[in-house]
Amino acid sequence: MNKRISVIVAGATIGMMSVTACTGGSASTNKGNMHTTFATGSSTSVPAAATQKAVTFAWQPNSVPNYIFPLDSATYYTVQNMEQFQKLMYRPLYMYGVNGQPVVQADDSLADAPVFDNARHTVTVKLKDRRWSDGSQVTAQDIIFWQHLVTAEKDQWGGYVTGLYPDNIKSVKADNPHQVTFTLDGDYNHTWFWYNELTYITPLPQAWDKTSDGGAPGSGGCTADVNKCKAVYKYLSGKARKLASYASDPLWQIVDGPWKLKAFDSSGNATFVPNTAYTGPHKPKIPEFKAVAFTSTDAEVNALRSGRSVDVGYVPAAQASVPLSGYQLVPWLWWGVDYLQPNYNNPKVGAILKQLYIRQALQHVVDQKSVIKGALDGYGSETTGPVPLNPSNPYASAYEKSDPYPFSVADSKKLLAGHGWSVKPNGRTTCTAPGSGPGQCGAGIKAGAVLELNLQYADYGTSYDQSMNSFRSNAAQAGITINVQKAPANTVIGNTVRCQPTDSTCSWQLSEYGGYALRPYPAPLGQELSSGNSDGSWNDPHGDSLIQGAVRGNSDDGLTQYQNYFAKQLPLIWQPLPVQQLSMINTKLQGVVPQNPMLTLTPENWYWSN
Repeated sequence: MNKRISVIVAGATIGMMSVTACTGGSASTNKGNMHTTFATGSSTSVPAAATQKAVTFAWQPNSVPNYIFPLDSATYYTVQNMEQFQKLMYRPLYMYGVNGQPVVQADDSLADAPVFDNARHTVTVKLKDRRWSDGSQVTAQDIIFWQHLVTAEKDQWGGYVTGLYPDNIKSVKADNPHQVTFTLDGDYNHTWFWYNELTYITPLPQAWDKTSDGGAPGSGGCTADVNKCKAVYKYLSGKARKLASYASDPLWQIVDGPWKLKAFDSSGNATFVPNTAYTGPHKPKIPEFKAVAFTSTDAEVNALRSGRSVDVGYVPAAQASVPLSGYQLVPWLWWGVDYLQPNYNNPKVGAILKQLYIRQALQHVVDQKSVIKGALDGYGSETTGPVPLNPSNPYASAYEKSDPYPFSVADSKKLLAGHGWSVKPNGRTTCTAPGSGPGQCGAGIKAGAVLELNLQYADYGTSYDQSMNSFRSNAAQAGITINVQKAPANTVIGNTVRCQPTDSTCSWQLSEYGGYALRPYPAPLGQELSSGNSDGSWNDPHGDSLIQGAVRGNSDDGLTQYQNYFAKQLPLIWQPLPVQQLSMINTKLQGVVPQNPMLTLTPENWYWSN
């Protein structure tokens, strides 16, 4: 089971998105939900006299793609693999991100809007007329191939959350070559199921249903029989680990997206060329798209300053005020939240972290506004609950927007003093009133217990250092000792695991690993908030029922109740959200803005102007 979609947010490159809306319409498919839209993007007209040439895009350091097979395991379940590499070649049923908003995109999706039948608990999906690059049609069988594969190997899939997709699909049936019907295990919020579950489904070509290079299409038998999928998965995942052959292996050259891979190396350097057989609406205008890796931010910035080798890159926040001739700066805001993850089963401090007033005291010493202004150089947005406040959206509740726990060292001290602690600012605060009654420290906290917590955070650069040190310093003023230690992101992510108090892996106390990228409909933050999946071993049956209400109720009332409860209960300590990067875009390159808040790359929409 995956903990989170890994979003590499280099601390040196963070900023806040300035969204420029482009024209476009949306067709409402609302059937009981307030905010379901199937939006169309704007069409682009390339100036006749403009010469179209290759475009070079810069990966951030240590954030390059390394997996081509769309059924990503937890190890490879990253934005760089899924949103910025695989989707250029292999399209899901539904694409998302329009005009800077996290909504489903009608034009580029492989299917029409789904049709829900609440009485029968079914969802019917009709495919558009799209083809694979080998000439075969994208059919219902390709959907069933994916569905069987993800069902057989759900424990290997990074997006798996127990009880959700694919567990909640009782059956899938091809009604005809162009239509499938999913039977669900109950009724679900239509927007949530469409935006968050159907968008996972990526039809796979029948040529991949085999167990050896010489196998005939379909010979693996996975499409016909889910019990035969494990051998097919083993073959495909094994091929996907051979990075050097990505561009030469005929298997990966069968695509239904607008791009094919021309070259790729293990450093993440990728060259794409247009798929001349692409049957979608937005065909590439540029003849080649190159995504290049740099060993450091300095190396990438030097390439930008040369004005020759990078067309879409990034700069550190500290250099954002220095103009680069020929480039426009556009911060890239992403659809996500940031937080500290407490470990409620830690044998030393778990009992302390389980107290709501402790979490409230911790939240009150997070000075988000100052961190955004200082450490993030003004480029960031506040997080006050499980639903993002930015980009502007119809989902965030009035309660979240009110900032339930604003920065206040005084309020933090008052909470501690009122619950049996002898508060010593910049010293050792101890429990002097043990017990679980009013005015006492709480269950499991012994007399003399010291309010001291260890925080490990991902090394994302200077801005993260400053943010965590701000938290440490503010907490100390309230009498809370925070010992901070940074480590490589993969180390922090690997340490942040669900555990039992007696486990050797349960020594971690607080963790900050860089945020969580949400699905388009912002419920639930299930891996971190549901009792069966939380990395921090959060256990809250009432919260679980609200999560179910958010995903099963056919109105947004459930979403409001869900986010308000978790914004108040603070199972996570909310932190300011950096942007993905401060993009530097060649002023003659059009179609890049607005940048997709789901972090998807769509260079087929890019073109050169005079």
